[in-house]
Amino acid sequence: MKKATKELVTRLTRKYHTSDPCELMDYLGIEHFEVPLGHRLGCYMLIQRSKCIFINSDITSDVVHNIVCAHELGHAIQHPEIDSSYIGDFTIYSKAQIEVEANKFAAELLLPDDIKKEYEGMTIDQIAASLNVIPELVKLKY
Repeated sequence: MKKATKELVTRLTRKYHTSDPCELMDYLGIEHFEVPLGHRLGCYMLIQRSKCIFINSDITSDVVHNIVCAHELGHAIQHPEIDSSYIGDFTIYSKAQIEVEANKFAAELLLPDDIKKEYEGMTIDQIAASLNVIPELVKLKY
């Protein structure tokens, strides 16, 4: 995990006393909306200098909703000038790189630092099930 991402998340969670992505959006003045987005889970956009996050209102899983919120918050904080919906089509930025950075932000935000110690001997799938997250986040954390 990139040290800068960990430090960024640590500063945010200490300052606002939460790791809940929706609460952080509120504290940071990032507007967030639940709207039908078809096949997309979420997206971040800068609209008239306002940071806006759109989450698919068809998401029924609280786990997926929380992960998507954390991922899009990662975009809003790490790449505030880049609309995630246009990456690759209209920018010089690598979509893969920016998506990985947003996923790493989500993993750092949603998972505790002592996973290896606390869940020693468990598989990634078992750890993910215990923490109520997807295995990919556990892999990104470590």
